[in-house]
Amino acid sequence: MAYYPSLREYKTKGERVRIIENIQRLKAALDEQVPAKNLESNLLIATWNIREFGKNTKAMRMKEVFFYMAEIISSYDLVAVQEIGEDLDDLKTLMRLLGPEWDYIVTDLTEGASGNGERLAFVFDKRKVAFRKMAGEIVLPAVKGKNTTQPARSPFIVAFQAGWFKFYITTVHIYYGKASKNTAEYKRRVEEIGAVAEFLKKRCKREKSNHLLLGDFNITGRDDNDPTMAALTKGGFRIPDNLVALANANTNTDRNKPYDQIAYIDQKGYMEFAKAGNSVGVFDFYQHVFRGEDENSYKAEVEKTKLRNFKEWKTYQMSDHLPLWIEFKVDFSEKYLEKLKTEEFDWKPAK
Repeated sequence: MAYYPSLREYKTKGERVRIIENIQRLKAALDEQVPAKNLESNLLIATWNIREFGKNTKAMRMKEVFFYMAEIISSYDLVAVQEIGEDLDDLKTLMRLLGPEWDYIVTDLTEGASGNGERLAFVFDKRKVAFRKMAGEIVLPAVKGKNTTQPARSPFIVAFQAGWFKFYITTVHIYYGKASKNTAEYKRRVEEIGAVAEFLKKRCKREKSNHLLLGDFNITGRDDNDPTMAALTKGGFRIPDNLVALANANTNTDRNKPYDQIAYIDQKGYMEFAKAGNSVGVFDFYQHVFRGEDENSYKAEVEKTKLRNFKEWKTYQMSDHLPLWIEFKVDFSEKYLEKLKTEEFDWKPAK
């Protein structure tokens, strides 16, 4: 649930009513499509590339957009956000609407042309998710006899815990370049995905840890015949079965590319995906805000910009990506108790 007191600042009744009705449509859709948050039994994790968040120069974000973003994000417990710019004012505005129960961890800027002056962040509900005091940006180690090319934007790894579930989570925004598969830029994209996945696989094996890898991979196909997806799964990560089975897991606004992904390496018995009902999904907010029938309401705002049309303009308001989310179980207490019943301990009193 987001906080709405600042809606009073809209003195024009028509504008205020439009915003309220948009929020109400979002709330109803999220209630229908996303499982209810439960403090003890489930964990909802999402990933969302928010286009030029904090660096939007083509179309200044309208204030109302932050209400919609806050409503969406508040439906989850932990959200990885990509494409945050140098200016953190947008993020801070969003956090105020989410309320005091929420917090964030954000990286420094990735310098250089391919880094595009971007940050990565995790936004989380402190009532559900605890930060385990470990965070860092991944630097790939040198490989003997080879030049090591670092990712265009440094992947961001953080340790969290929810209930009994302890895990590391890394978010990425992989290099895009050109879409054609026969270009050097596409090859770089594939190599970057593979290098990050391989690095994290070795770490998981060494530390015997649960690890989630999610974000904007710029994946171009959903099976291992696609080079970008193959690079991710060859590195040892798996796509959850319920995400593989999702009818439309494409996350761009045209719904024809699976750019964003959620993958994992687990320690058996200590990571469990929810399976019943709607346990994974892509939330298409454009069915509820900035709809085709709303175009006339925003005509004046679109005309202030140099953008081609309403369809392009609205991606600079909300995003050109849709949130991808998945549900986990976090209560392993019964499994732990059963395990203790069968284990024998050589216990001695402390001296």
